[in-house]
Amino acid sequence: MIETLRQQHRDLVRLIGELAAVTSTARPQITALASLRLKLGRASQDRSSHLHYVIYPTVERYLPQYTKAIAQLKQQEVLARSASTKHVGKWTLAAIEQDWSGYCLASKGIRSGMLDRIDLERRVLNPMLETLQAPESRRMEF
Repeated sequence: MIETLRQQHRDLVRLIGELAAVTSTARPQITALASLRLKLGRASQDRSSHLHYVIYPTVERYLPQYTKAIAQLKQQEVLARSASTKHVGKWTLAAIEQDWSGYCLASKGIRSGMLDRIDLERRVLNPMLETLQAPESRRMEF
């Protein structure tokens, strides 16, 4: 469970870095950008599904003292997803071609938010998931 999330985070960070590189060019590389946005969206959805169908229910069941923290993560994710949906809706490929510098600036903000979210998940979820993987005696001490 924790290794899956760690791999998903590494994949997202790599893709975010690739998007940063693509948006640092003077002109849009629309084909590369479209492909990268699709990959990033899929990777983000995979992580979200893993969180909602595996991690959150497991933590809520076996570590109920963290139910409030999980609820806060879920609420923050809704806000982040809404911002991402608005960004993608506004920045169609045609809009990107018309305002490349505007897109680059907007993309930087979204990328920063995604990296902040990954950092938050690492700080909040990793200790919980490590506790779940610990031997029974250590789990009781936490």
